[in-house]
Amino acid sequence: MKTKKILAIGIVALVACGVGLAIAQDPSKEYVVINAPLSPEEREDVYHIPPGSIVYHSADGITTIYTPNGKIILKARDSDAAQISVPAGVSVPATYITQSPSGSRVTYEPFKFHTKDRGLIVTEKATKIYGPNGRLLLTIVSSTEQPKHSSLATKSGRYSGWVEKAYETNANWFVGFTAYWDCPSSPPSPDSCVVDFLFNAFQCYPGDDAVILQPVLEWNQCGSGCWTGAAWWGPDENNQYHRGSPINVNVGNSLEGKIWWDPSYQVWMIRILNQDTGSSSLLCAGNPGNMVDAFVALEVVNVDDDNDVPGDTDFHDMTFMGDTPTWIEDVDPNAPLTGLDVEIVSQPERVKLQN
Repeated sequence: MKTKKILAIGIVALVACGVGLAIAQDPSKEYVVINAPLSPEEREDVYHIPPGSIVYHSADGITTIYTPNGKIILKARDSDAAQISVPAGVSVPATYITQSPSGSRVTYEPFKFHTKDRGLIVTEKATKIYGPNGRLLLTIVSSTEQPKHSSLATKSGRYSGWVEKAYETNANWFVGFTAYWDCPSSPPSPDSCVVDFLFNAFQCYPGDDAVILQPVLEWNQCGSGCWTGAAWWGPDENNQYHRGSPINVNVGNSLEGKIWWDPSYQVWMIRILNQDTGSSSLLCAGNPGNMVDAFVALEVVNVDDDNDVPGDTDFHDMTFMGDTPTWIEDVDPNAPLTGLDVEIVSQPERVKLQN
């Protein structure tokens, strides 16, 4: 029987991600530096690659972007890419994060293609990302041997990790989880390297590593300097993390985080909804496995005192389909913060994370 692991608890590190619209570069330059998530969208917070591109992660630590006919668009060393914090509690090279339009879905399909530099590449489980209109946006293929993503890397003298949470890790199978909370006050005086995440989540174990699905409220993700909301999940079969296009969130906005199994399409859905503006970020994650863990949590990156964390968060009116959790509270005693407390107000409907 496999030992379950709770993702991302402890003191660990992030190299802040660079931000800016980045277009596929001249392939005559041997390697480019990827400083933001790969995306078919043209936005300021991504590294834009053409829709239809093939992303190939090779065992030598090189990510190559190809056209559909196998021509090289660019090559990048994963070790040179910006290390980006993800709410799963790990630091990931930007080459291993994909940002897709809200409503995008992932499937795994057999795939083969002929490349100009590596010859024929064949896989039984390519990650295919389709847009909400059904258009193929990206194909992701990995070699059979892929490195594991590292724990959150932390700047010297700072703390990163899941600082407080309520959790259930003893369920048979969850089918749905909806939580409501208001965007708390922003960190009073955060340093530019600080990132904070608030979310509800499901987790499963399709293999040796856990896969987590999260509707996430983000502070300063990729140096934004503001609150945003995004659907997240990962890693997939090719070790890729997925982020939906983020939405704007202001202090006091009412949020809904929802994860549910859609039996019609046989996929897991992840959505964060700003109830005040009606905007949402939605991803369809395929079927990574039976969801057996549930969380509400605050993850912090590169904090050193109370000025780096948001105000209290009240997760309320939580509902579940399938199993019902019995929350267990947990606070990391190593965190350099005061006033931390997880209050189970009522099982399983309401949990307060106090900072």
